[in-house]
Amino acid sequence: MPEVFPSLYLHGFAGHPDEAQELNRSCVGVQMPGHGDSFSGGSCAISAAKDCVYQAVEASGCSAMDLVGYSMGSRVALSVAVENPPWLRRLVLIGVHPGLDGKERVARSELDKQRAETLESQGVYAFMDQWESIPLLATQAVISEPARSRMQNARRSHTALGLASSLREMGTGTMPSLWDRVSGIHAPVLLVTGSEDAKFDAIAKRLLKRIPKARHVVIDSAGHCAHLEQPEAFSAALSLFLDGPV
Repeated sequence: MPEVFPSLYLHGFAGHPDEAQELNRSCVGVQMPGHGDSFSGGSCAISAAKDCVYQAVEASGCSAMDLVGYSMGSRVALSVAVENPPWLRRLVLIGVHPGLDGKERVARSELDKQRAETLESQGVYAFMDQWESIPLLATQAVISEPARSRMQNARRSHTALGLASSLREMGTGTMPSLWDRVSGIHAPVLLVTGSEDAKFDAIAKRLLKRIPKARHVVIDSAGHCAHLEQPEAFSAALSLFLDGPV
């Protein structure tokens, strides 16, 4: 049997480290800044999120690890990967966005600020009822139980202050663009998108031309959250990439 290397999983906005258990693999979830059932302040910037990853690697004692990131977590994972840490063996990015520039970045920053204000004024439950209805998340209706309920409950377990801080400090409109740095990534990269996620599929195709050791897998009948919407298909693609030759 091929050697199975340990993996770290970085969840998306309002996600939870326990999602790592859904991947059917030896994988440890890392909690992103601003998330959890308590938040007493502190930085939620991308630098703080990267620190969480490096601390998890150090705590593991492993000299080689794989990194799996989803959405916000994939932006953090990509931010780590461009630094080419010696322990990074392979990288999996689910629904990744390398960042925005110019007017697009300003507009997204304003949107994230508005969402943060909504969180603080209406609370987590009301915000999540709205958040789960946006088109990007509509395909998550196919997630089977009990995984869907676990995901929804986890979203509502966070604090409004923590999630609002995450949006303001680590939203797509705040994160520095990495488009000009991805060509320097040394590790093999798997870009994962759902067949019903046209926006991020197009981004992955652009990245495929820039990242030297990249490949792109499209998961059928899935949207942005491809790994939870079609877990069996994703697990097969993940194992093929992480356990097979590059």
